[in-house]
Amino acid sequence: MTRLDRRAVLAGRVIDVSVDTVRFPDGSVGQLEFVAHRGAAAVVPFLDSPESADPRIVLLRQYRYAAGGELWEIP
Repeated sequence: MTRLDRRAVLAGRVIDVSVDTVRFPDGSVGQLEFVAHRGAAAVVPFLDSPESADPRIVLLRQYRYAAGGELWEIP
């Protein structure tokens, strides 16, 4: 995915919002809203007790435009 243009919509104290015009892998052009923030909080889902020798956690692999690729992230 290639960014062709970015238009700022909001520059706030907590988030900044812009609209990006992008070229998708199939060659089509569209717009995506882009939200930039300074941090987040999350809850990590465990399949086993966190005290176990090798606890398993749940992760999802998902494409994220803002990161420019796929990320492993918690649900």
